[in-house]
Amino acid sequence: MKRVGEVRSLAFGSLLNFVRRAVRDTLVLAWNWIAGVQLFSLLALLSWQDVSLVIPATALSYVTGALAAKLLLGEHLTPLRWTGIVMVSIGVALVSMG
Repeated sequence: MKRVGEVRSLAFGSLLNFVRRAVRDTLVLAWNWIAGVQLFSLLALLSWQDVSLVIPATALSYVTGALAAKLLLGEHLTPLRWTGIVMVSIGVALVSMG
């Protein structure tokens, strides 16, 4: 959204201009497509497995999100963030064993 810019006014014309810029941005479109794939994957998983297993596994999105930010966007991830990601992963593993 940094490429699209910020909303400076809540006037209808300004909001419409912002939406036009966002819809034309390829990264925004790509991430929306990925969100759709994620939603339908979640629905498919819920049809195959119990909710008690699937919902904790969605916490792994923190791992994939951090890796995507690092690899695709070149963001710097602090050791504290990596520690949190590892703790979430361990928690997911523990919950899935139960």
